[in-house]
Amino acid sequence: MPELMLCVNHWRNGAFIGRARSVALGDALTLESPYADASLRCRLDARTFGLGARRTWPHCGHATWVGNWCWDAVRVTPATAADVLNFTLGRGYRPESGFVELWDKIDAGRPLTAEDLVEALQCSPPP
Repeated sequence: MPELMLCVNHWRNGAFIGRARSVALGDALTLESPYADASLRCRLDARTFGLGARRTWPHCGHATWVGNWCWDAVRVTPATAADVLNFTLGRGYRPESGFVELWDKIDAGRPLTAEDLVEALQCSPPP
């Protein structure tokens, strides 16, 4: 099950700030808000997480300070990961890093699919 990382913690102290500056799917793709002072609101609880005012998705587990203290992570299905990434793209987030196949699809204006992400994750180097 993919791990979707959310940059939701303050860069100075690691405290949850309730805003998702970036969203990442391992090394496959990192999307970042183009606005330094405006990013999607984020909510996390034991079974769901939400971005923006009304969008909520289920998750199968949540971890804090993943990689470094700026990031939290949720385990989600590939379909949920694709939905979240497409949602953030629709809100102006842009690729910061990632595999060229995913980046090209985004630049072509085509939505990411669960199959795209499964294929990309199979190509990722192990942690």
